[in-house]
Amino acid sequence: MLVSIIIPCYNYGKFIGQTLENVIAQSYHNLEIIVIDDGSTDNTKDVVLAFIERDQRIQYFFQENRGLSAARNFGIEKSSGYYVQFLDADDALSPKKIQIQVEYLEKNTEIAICYVDPFYFKDQKGEQRFSNINLTDVSWMPKLTKEADKIETVELLLEGNIMPVNSPLVRRNVINTIGGFNAHLNSLEDWDFWLRAAFSFKIVYLHHPEAYCLIRVHRTSMSQDRMRMIKAENEVRLLIDDYVRGQIDITPSLKRKFLKKNNNYLKYIYSYFIRIKGLGAIHLLISILKKSGFWLLVRSYKKAIKDFKKEGI
Repeated sequence: MLVSIIIPCYNYGKFIGQTLENVIAQSYHNLEIIVIDDGSTDNTKDVVLAFIERDQRIQYFFQENRGLSAARNFGIEKSSGYYVQFLDADDALSPKKIQIQVEYLEKNTEIAICYVDPFYFKDQKGEQRFSNINLTDVSWMPKLTKEADKIETVELLLEGNIMPVNSPLVRRNVINTIGGFNAHLNSLEDWDFWLRAAFSFKIVYLHHPEAYCLIRVHRTSMSQDRMRMIKAENEVRLLIDDYVRGQIDITPSLKRKFLKKNNNYLKYIYSYFIRIKGLGAIHLLISILKKSGFWLLVRSYKKAIKDFKKEGI
């Protein structure tokens, strides 16, 4: 089965060579390696073209800068694999990752997405690996078993993202059904993608000591920008409300349960914004009212007041 590896790249010429070395060394050879240059102004193109001379499985496409999601979506359009592997231009995969995941999915046809353990490494120091982005050995990733049903999977994803984007291998029919990444999201677009997939497809964690992904942690990592991530979570959670309400195959009581859980997270986000902007930030309060209604505004405002009092402000 052909596997498409989709690699968006924006001004990562200093990393893309390492990433391409990594993927062409995969034990699984039936690959198409698609690099989407998202408007780079560095030497990305020259690096990739040099690799194409070595390995004809690599393809290079350029687009004007439109962001990570749009680049991945362009890669999806150009790809034809039965399975899809997303990989950022500064990250890597274990040598047998794709082979092990393909074999697993071929044997377990009811599973649409299988994901593996992530390890994090410091910029230019790949030998020492950690279990989370804070560079400690505390594992953060939830692990869905084959026994987990759709409700359990969705509930877990309502709490937050469950895997980095290069962890899973994805069947093509998932993308054909739910579409690509939301290009309006500047961060957490992968969480949004997995959540949409969870309403229709089975997602399972695969434990194998030789199947894992590697995520580089450096100053330009988008996930290191806390405020940006909070704003992105707010955007995704507003979309979650629409996703839940649009489901026709779950009961009204279950919808209410999902919406209540999501609103509790929105309350914490809104109260944080109110504390940052101040209790009298009228434009913010009006925005919350329009997006999430009167009662969630009241709950968020009360929490902000309570937090101010705790801090003695």
